[in-house]
Amino acid sequence: DYIDAVDMDVTAEGDIYIGVYENIIEFGGTFDSIFLYRSVDAGITFQEWKKVGVTAPMRKMQIISMDGDGDDYLLAYLVTESENFQVWRWNMASGAFDAQVVASNVTDFSVDRNYPLTTATQRCFATYEKTTGCTEVFSARTNTGTYGFDWADEVSLGLCGQQVEFTYGINGGCYTTFTGASSGNLYASANSNYNDPASWSANETII
Repeated sequence: DYIDAVDMDVTAEGDIYIGVYENIIEFGGTFDSIFLYRSVDAGITFQEWKKVGVTAPMRKMQIISMDGDGDDYLLAYLVTESENFQVWRWNMASGAFDAQVVASNVTDFSVDRNYPLTTATQRCFATYEKTTGCTEVFSARTNTGTYGFDWADEVSLGLCGQQVEFTYGINGGCYTTFTGASSGNLYASANSNYNDPASWSANETII
């Protein structure tokens, strides 16, 4: 009776992670809670893997598994009511934790990663809506060797959005879709070079 949002991801080895959060602050509590559950038997059973508290009300969370040859991490990207876009990171083997702010004034986001075998060469990519004069759509990416941290190359896609989704394809292909903040139009745009700021195509109006 307490799950307010849910997301999941699966590693290349088949371990399943489910991330959920519970809004408690709005009901008089001190922290909102994030729970991470893990299955190592193809989903037959799940165990609570991590539970952490968040000091601002949660509004969205997406989990990403960064696994392969090398250090493996589970990343939880989240936005709070204070419009703080963060990444929380756990080492899958040791459970060691770290966190970092991606951007401020963010109302919505979507994130994905590419899939080279070595985790040190994997990168994360995102589009997100950042409050400027409106909820403007931006793109950014991490560099290799940062394991989902150290976001850079932020660039505006030139429109104001209301909802946003992002996915990585293959060979550097990145794709985003979003709705117009006031028009309600559905837009899409593609990037052929790992979210390089200069490689975004023109926004296409789908409908």
